Amino acid sequence: MNRPHAQRGFTLVEAVVSASLLMFVGMGAVMLTSVSRDGAAMTRSQASQTNWLRRASMAVREDLAQTTASRLTIATLTDQNHSITFQRPTACTAGVTTWGAYDGSAAEGERMRDDHFTRFTVRAGSNGRQLVRQVLDSTMALVHEDVLAYGLASGSATPPGLRIVASGNLWQVTIGLAATSTQRGASLTFDVALHN
Repeated sequence: MNRPHAQRGFTLVEAVVSASLLMFVGMGAVMLTSVSRDGAAMTRSQASQTNWLRRASMAVREDLAQTTASRLTIATLTDQNHSITFQRPTACTAGVTTWGAYDGSAAEGERMRDDHFTRFTVRAGSNGRQLVRQVLDSTMALVHEDVLAYGLASGSATPPGLRIVASGNLWQVTIGLAATSTQRGASLTFDVALHN
């Protein structure tokens, strides 16, 4: 009795189906890797925004708590953000207070600068609007500047990039970052009690 020979290998249809399935699995793996990488990048970006806001709010809070309302000037910039210029006490001798600014970039014994000013303002930079802390001399010339945050919102946005308003005995400060195509803008609002 003759038996038919058993077929060995795959038919063309089986090979095409196998190749197609393997291709779909590979595409799925590539897409999953891409989504994971994009998610990690977004998480890093949000962490940077949170860090910028925290750092900026600490700097503003520490400086403003040292000034008085009579030594504080608020100007509205062309993009509707606020610019805050003020002085803090640097010394008190025989009941007379000397006013100036703290400059962390100066040598240790020269950081309290009499007749200088501190300014928090928003300016255009290569990464969009930047919140900067400036030390100005008595003629309002720039002595030193630190960038505290990048990507601030315009002053007409909700929330604005930088806004300070009197709220009873406190001053309410808002710092807001602009929304992007991949994430909404983060913001932080806090109160500061000025020095009496």
